[in-house]
Parts: sequence; C-alpha cells; structure tokens
Amino acid sequence: RCHLFVDYDSDMHVELEAGSFTMGMKSFKISGEAVVLVRPVIKEIHGCVGGCTFYFSNRPQIEMDFTGLANVADFGGISDLVRNTMSEVLAQKIVLPNAVTQLVGYTDAAVYPLVMGPPHPPIGVLRVTTVKAEGIKSGDWHLFPSQAVDDNYIKFAMGNQEWKAP
Repeated sequence: RCHLFVDYDSDMHVELEAGSFTMGMKSFKISGEAVVLVRPVIKEIHGCVGGCTFYFSNRPQIEMDFTGLANVADFGGISDLVRNTMSEVLAQKIVLPNAVTQLVGYTDAAVYPLVMGPPHPPIGVLRVTTVKAEGIKSGDWHLFPSQAVDDNYIKFAMGNQEWKAP
C-alpha cells in the first residue's frame, strides 16, 4: 500500500462548437490524498493475474475553468451546483468505499477491464457525536438582523460520504 498526495494540473483545452457557439474547458485540477494498493497474484485465475487498486481516501479538491457558453457554470449558485455534481460523480467512482482496480495477467501480459467498486469489505463503523459548539456566528445575511434565525449545522465528510446534522 502506497499513500501519496496527488496534485494534478492539466493543461487540457477542449472546446465543442455548434455553429457560432462554443463551450469548453481549458483547465482541470485535482488534488488530494490517494492510495495505490498492489494486488497479490491470484493463481486460481488462468494466466497468473495480479494488479493494482487506486482510490482517494477523502474527496479530492477539483478546479475547472470553463470557456465560451460553459462560462455560465462560473456564475453564483450555478458554480456550486456544477462543481458539487462533478465532485459527487468523482466520489462515486474513486473515493472510498469505491475504487478502481486494474488486473493484469503476468504470464501473458493481458490487461483486463477496469473493475469499479469497493477494494475490500468494510472493517468497522465510526460513530461521531457532537459534544459542544460555542461562539458560532451565522453565515447567513439578513436585511433585518433582529429577525435572523441561526441555522448552524455540523458537516462531516469521510470518503465519498457527507453528513449534515443540526
């Protein structure tokens, strides 16, 4: 098992054109703690097969820079919606408990299709209890502060799952 910090900054530039309209992305960045597991040889499978599994321990940070009509994704609430959707899709594929495994035949160098899913069964349960929170200011803005109601909450993220509790 190898833990590493991934900090990938792509210099990609992809554009789609339809008539006089264009939309695209000119950069994609991803960073976070990743794990690579080297899989042992499985002699029971014909051809002596082994491989490696890749996953992020927690959701990685992603940044995207859109171009053309796709720049709409950089406005206000749309920006959060687009990025949260991308983060969720990524988490469903390569953030624990999900992973990507590539199996390879050692005797014949065959590369098998990618296996998507948990790298191993869960080994336990984690219970988190909020004990106390003081001096938390509301992050909401109100025209009449005297009528504001605090709606503070605790957000906890682990692997590809997030919880929000009042």
